[in-house]
Amino acid sequence: DQLNAPPGLASWLLRPWTVRVASRLLPLLSPVRFDHFLERHFTKVGAQTLLALEEWISGGARAGLSTHHLRALRDCLEAVRAGEAI
Repeated sequence: DQLNAPPGLASWLLRPWTVRVASRLLPLLSPVRFDHFLERHFTKVGAQTLLALEEWISGGARAGLSTHHLRALRDCLEAVRAGEAI
């Protein structure tokens, strides 16, 4: 069952302080502008991201879990894709 799976290595590494440090170092080490890369990447996979969010929202609802934050993220992504200011 995916909902009861133990957190992986990524969840251990993705701490606020590690993301903060990486976001400061990456522009110094990367040959491309990381903000442009992220914009292009997430524009390209936006539909796939929405599909994954919908699946997580459905799975959470079936399990009786709160999906408030996932729904808010989905709504934000849909607004951005529609060209709306958030």
